[in-house]
Amino acid sequence: MQVKSKSLKTIENQTSYFGCTFFLEEDIRYEIENCAFYNCSFRTNAVFRKIENCRFDNCNFSNIFCVDLSDSNAVVLPLTMEQLSCLTHLNLSRTKITALPKEIGLLSSLTHLFFDYVTEATEISIKEFTILASFAYLYLDETPITDLPQEIEKFSQCNYVYLKKKINKLPKEIGLLSSLKHLSLQFTQITELPKEIGLLSSLTCLNLQGTGITEFPKEIEQLSSLTHLDLSSTDIEKLPKEIGQLSSLTHLNLSFSKITELPKEIGQLSSLAILDLRGSRISKLPKEIGQLAALTHLDLGNTTITELPKEIGQLSSLTHLYLRGANIRHLPKEIGQLLSLMYLYVGRTKIGDLPKEMERLSALAHLDLSGTEITELPKVVAALSSVTHLYLENTKISNLPQEINELSLLTHLYLKETGITEFPIDLASLNLACLDLEGTKISKLPAKIKQFSSLTHLFLGKTEIRHLPKAIGELVSLTHLDLQGTQIKKLPKEIGELSSLCQLDVQDTKLEELPQEIEHLSSLTHLHLQNTNIEDLPKWTERLSHLFQ
Repeated sequence: MQVKSKSLKTIENQTSYFGCTFFLEEDIRYEIENCAFYNCSFRTNAVFRKIENCRFDNCNFSNIFCVDLSDSNAVVLPLTMEQLSCLTHLNLSRTKITALPKEIGLLSSLTHLFFDYVTEATEISIKEFTILASFAYLYLDETPITDLPQEIEKFSQCNYVYLKKKINKLPKEIGLLSSLKHLSLQFTQITELPKEIGLLSSLTCLNLQGTGITEFPKEIEQLSSLTHLDLSSTDIEKLPKEIGQLSSLTHLNLSFSKITELPKEIGQLSSLAILDLRGSRISKLPKEIGQLAALTHLDLGNTTITELPKEIGQLSSLTHLYLRGANIRHLPKEIGQLLSLMYLYVGRTKIGDLPKEMERLSALAHLDLSGTEITELPKVVAALSSVTHLYLENTKISNLPQEINELSLLTHLYLKETGITEFPIDLASLNLACLDLEGTKISKLPAKIKQFSSLTHLFLGKTEIRHLPKAIGELVSLTHLDLQGTQIKKLPKEIGELSSLCQLDVQDTKLEELPQEIEHLSSLTHLHLQNTNIEDLPKWTERLSHLFQ
């Protein structure tokens, strides 16, 4: 069959197309055979799972032309290369291919080769790929390839190289990849970088996560385009002073590395926006940290840092400060100078109070004090009028001061595992959406709970509550109600009035029956009944067809 000069949305097998324009569905991998395309135009992504005995003559592809064999049982490349010179993407990920045909060099337009997780290709060397000079993206994660040969210099147009696990050494010729922008070596066996790495003038992202790298060559200072440097989970103990020359660096990840100190030159990184040191061995920050005028995120969680330098107050752009699990015992008064700060996480630290200077933090929205040494809500918190999320779980707080009502924007309050013994009814004036009281000593809910009309999430699990008031049915915004592990034996029929309720958790309770009014919960998708005293589900529950669990 022949089709001429048509605008089409699909392809029929055993057909020759002349001058046709195709708008194929982009989420479909097509399987075609015995087709010919002459002077045709493909205006959308053309992705094929199978191309058998087909030819494309003088065709135009506005987007990608891809053969995707990923996750198939293919052991050889079932393609006629000379007929696919327009192919731009070839995905062989997770196939059983053991070798590449020499004709692969005929794919002169190929820019993306996905060859990751091809574990059967034990005889393939990266030399076999070097005949493809048009590569822009090369994915070789989790392959048996262990060495990069000198011929890698032929990938001069390559922008992205992803290698993983098996590679154990970089040749000096890596420095000849003048177009390389992204080099990912995460979890490879590489222990050192050649000094020629400094020749990669176009490199913007270098990922060395989980490698055996212990030190960095001083030639790193030549990477003038580098914006992202990932040294997380490496054995690097210190950075060279040349790190300060990376004027374009915006992201520096040293999390879970063996870094023990930062050089004073760190302060020269004028573009640095994100500095991640969580889980590292850092014990002290240099005063030059205050020179990082562009820094927005600083993560010191789970470090042995005991104090912050006063220069921390100079970080005028800082919006996120993470100190969870650090050895911090107090915050410096200079913390009050961080007028851009929106997120402050000091959970699981030894902090027992907050400096009054924090009252100036007019942008602060999230304040995490969970697991700290505080025994009462610090007075300064009431002055933080922008706070929307307040985390107090696992503290010794036993009551909330009246001043908490001054937090007019507060929507999420977490009091899990605190010393609270009574439901905080005084909070009714706030527009709380989420209230977490799990594991507290609360034994009953007051009828005035109906005043919490904005509440969407109410967590009462593992409390001493034995029954719910009828007023629970007036919480028309409630979507999640958690009662797991309580002493509740019966639910009020008013539970059926919770028209927005999506999830009801009564597992591990003494509940003996379900009120039939639950069938009116048209929004309910999850009902957890494990380990209750309910022996048989009533027949009406069969009508709850919208339940997922």
